[in-house]
Amino acid sequence: MLSLRVKHGKAVLPISLCEHATVAELQTVLEGETDVPVGGQKVVLKGKRLDATPAATLKEVGVGEGALLMLLGTSKFAADAPSIKKLEVLRRRVDESFVGRLTEVAGEVEKVGKGFLDAAQAAQTLERLQKEVKGKAEQLTQLLLEVDAIECVGPSARSHRKGCVEAIEATLQRADCVAELVAEALRAPPEGEELGNIDMTAAYRR
Repeated sequence: MLSLRVKHGKAVLPISLCEHATVAELQTVLEGETDVPVGGQKVVLKGKRLDATPAATLKEVGVGEGALLMLLGTSKFAADAPSIKKLEVLRRRVDESFVGRLTEVAGEVEKVGKGFLDAAQAAQTLERLQKEVKGKAEQLTQLLLEVDAIECVGPSARSHRKGCVEAIEATLQRADCVAELVAEALRAPPEGEELGNIDMTAAYRR
């Protein structure tokens, strides 16, 4: 069994194969590791193109223990790169524009519940927050549609999309919790009394 190293881009991949394995078999393994199709591979050892003789064994082409090969070629999923970048931007937007703000809204509801505002100011504040949270939920729903429309072919892009969807859905759940807190605060207090005893736990839960 030969232990090889294959440099592809910035990565160095450890590969183990029998010395009697063919170059074609090596290329099949490399496709599985890098998503570079066999037909698009250039496998180089000390300046020599090994892929030119796919039927030859590794031993026959001079590949020994610890050899460092170079793989040139583009992943068949290279077209996913713009999609992955867009998904990363959307994921950051969820964290920066929604998660933090919903936590702030929950904090504002808590302050209102402690009686820092008179009844009229409290009602006005809560109605404003209710409208804002509803708007955030609508924007998050729209983001889900945007994510669903992004074409993803390879496993990396699909994984990014899944993570983005999960983050948006979790944030929508948080928005629902905060919306319920606001609604409860609007329903709860008789005029002139504190809101009191509103459970804020769900609104702060990630």
